[in-house]
Formats: sequence, C-alpha cells, structure tokens
Amino acid sequence: MILVIVSITGILQAQNEIITKGITLKETNDDSFVHKAFGGEIELSISTEDITRIKMETGAGKVKLMPSEDDQFSIHAEVVVVANNVKSAYAIIDKYLNLGVSRNNNELLLQSLFEYDDNDGDLRETLGFLKVPERKINITVSVPNNIDIRINDRSGGLVIADLINNLDVTDGSGHLRIENIIGNLKLEDASGSINVSKVNFGETGDYQIYIKDHSGGISVNKITGNRTIDDSSGGMHVDKVIGDLVIHYSSGEIDVSHVSGILTINDTSGAIVATNIKGSIRVSDTSGGIYINKVTEDVTVKNDGSGGVTVQNIEGKLRR
Repeated sequence: MILVIVSITGILQAQNEIITKGITLKETNDDSFVHKAFGGEIELSISTEDITRIKMETGAGKVKLMPSEDDQFSIHAEVVVVANNVKSAYAIIDKYLNLGVSRNNNELLLQSLFEYDDNDGDLRETLGFLKVPERKINITVSVPNNIDIRINDRSGGLVIADLINNLDVTDGSGHLRIENIIGNLKLEDASGSINVSKVNFGETGDYQIYIKDHSGGISVNKITGNRTIDDSSGGMHVDKVIGDLVIHYSSGEIDVSHVSGILTINDTSGAIVATNIKGSIRVSDTSGGIYINKVTEDVTVKNDGSGGVTVQNIEGKLRR
C-alpha cells in the first residue's frame, strides 16, 4: 500500500490568508491506511505583538500546544486525506480544507479542519467510496506566554503542555492530556479520557480550575487553586491538591487523596474513597460505599442511601 504525501511548505508572515500554497509531492509507505492517502505539511509563523487572545478551531487529528521560544505564534500542520488518486486529493483540499489564521483587533483565530461531514453524498459519489473517507490534520502549535487561549477541538488526541497561559478548552472526543500549566483552566470534555497534572502546583495566586466531563475516566494530579470537577460517568482519581476542591459526580468510583483544603463531594452512585485530607470533608451520596481515612478536621456525611460508611483516623468530629 502506498502513501503519497503532498508537501505544502514555507513560512508565511502575512495574515488573513488560507495557507495551502506551494504544493509538491513525495511518495512513501505507510501501513496504517487501507486505501491510498495523500497528505501535506504546512508551517506558519505570525507575530503576536498586541495580541491578547488566541482562538483555535480544530477538527479530526492530533493537536499539540507547546510554548514558543519567542513572540511568534507558530504552527506545523500535517494534512492527510484518503482519495483514489492525486487529482481527487487536490480537489478535496481545494474545496474542503479550512486551514488558516486571521486577525481581528487583538485576537488571532486559527482554523484547522475539513468543512464536510459523513453525510456529504456528493463527495462520496465523486470519490467512489461508500462513506466519506478519513481526513485529518495533525497540528503542533507554539504560543508565547501570557496570552489567553481558547480551543475548540472536535475530535482526536489533544496535548497541552508547559504553558504559562489561561486556558479555555472544549474537547469533543479523544484522549486529552494537560500538564505543567500556570494559569486559570476551564475544561469541558464530551468523551474520552482526561489526564490533568501539575497545574499551578507550588504556585501562589488565586487560580481558578473548572473541569466538566460527560463521559470517560479522569485523572487529576498536583494542582493548586480553587477547583471544581463536574463529571457524569467514568472513574475519577484525584491526588495532591492544594486548595479547596468540589466534586459533582453522577456515576463511577471516586478516589481522592492528599488534599490540603475543604473537600466537598456530591455523588449519585459509585464508591467514594478519600484519604489524607488536611481539612474538612463534606460528602453527600445516594448510592455506593464510602471510605474515609486520615482527616485533620470534621467529616460530614449526608444522604447516604445505600452502601457502608467507614470513617477512620479523624482529628475532628463525625457528623451524620
């Protein structure tokens, strides 16, 4: 099986441009695709002078955000489409690819997606496939410090690491990893696992962290700030938190440890384990067992509908 790569290269300084220019071809083998696949690489760099916010809209494919070494907002994108031949690949890119950066006053907007969906009958007929074939854009984005970032990622893996920026993240599906961040964090995820670690850990300041997840497991480790986690289903593991923590949970097991602050858990169903809490605990639970151990202040348990309750080694009072 042959993978043909459309190479789209060059560094652009201009703004308000669609950046699919200077196409060349090269051929390579890739066993990850059943049909022929055609792809390309694009590089873009734009100054962030006077920019206060960057918005990103990304589609299928892997997305990585990392720090910039200067004041440039830079991207490296690999575009991949499945098609019968090179001509069809060019036609898809020319008609459906939306990959570009625009500026509106103090805001940059990056769009990196294909503007068609699986119900595009004309496209299926043109390509000769029973369904719209795979297409994706794998993109690495470098951003300077202290610029607010808002990203809406529809599908595919998302990694955000080593940034000093406020983050507002909406993720449709795919694994999500956020680590080594200094700044406020707002995260809403529809499905897929979430791993958040080292957010403001050891820092001082009034940082706000809000995580809302509809489906999939959550792991949160080493975070500082006022935190709220709102989850519908899937297991949750939280460890090493500095500050107050509020958890709203519908279904699944909760394991929380090493919290320095007030811990509040509102749970509908599933087991709850809370250990090594330097503060008080308030638990409201409808169904599932509760195990609490090593707490320096009061423990309050309310609305425990079913399941056993075990409380050990508390320095405050137990309130029921």
